[in-house]
Amino acid sequence: MIENERQLKITRSQRDKIKSAIDKFDLNEEIDAGINPLIAQAKLDQLHSEFEILCKQVNDYKNRFVT
Repeated sequence: MIENERQLKITRSQRDKIKSAIDKFDLNEEIDAGINPLIAQAKLDQLHSEFEILCKQVNDYKNRFVT
């Protein structure tokens, strides 16, 4: 839970980094590099999950503190 502007800034930064990682993630490249397809998909799913959590935290903060 984000409690102040500093935490909001940090969370937004992390969210943006994860979004960038998602955008750069190439499932086929991972598989071609020898990563098991299930593991590669799990990595991508984890990035999406973390991104969604951070987005929700930012939105929750906005709804509580920003009018």
